[in-house]
Amino acid sequence: MFSLIKRLFKKEEAITRPQESVPLERLQIWVEEKAAPLRQRAHDALSAKVTQLNEEMGHLWTSITALQVAQLLNPSIPDRAKQFMAGNREAFLRAAEQFAHSIKAPASVDDARPFHAAVTEQLQTFLTQINRPFQILQEFFAHE
Repeated sequence: MFSLIKRLFKKEEAITRPQESVPLERLQIWVEEKAAPLRQRAHDALSAKVTQLNEEMGHLWTSITALQVAQLLNPSIPDRAKQFMAGNREAFLRAAEQFAHSIKAPASVDDARPFHAAVTEQLQTFLTQINRPFQILQEFFAHE
């Protein structure tokens, strides 16, 4: 336990990097050489995240389809409650489909930051739209 606390307050040692001297006429080439591996790493990381995003979007569409065809476990509820459930299911599905259609994966690393900002805003809107229908649908489909 003491070693854990000790590690928390331990100062990290400064990382020393070797200094390089680059002539001014070769500076552009040097920057490109240093930046190329970083760009490639960022591109690889983005590709992995885009693949993960596409998989999650596939799960979202599967869930939307499952909710569209879901049947009540207890079909003997009043018609008014069934209408209430159907209306909220339509509102939820409409919002979920709209959200799913609005997500377009970034094509390049430069598009990642605007994509993040747009998705954050779209997600806030989506959560606001589905809050009430979700709570109501939980009453009907909680165990499905």
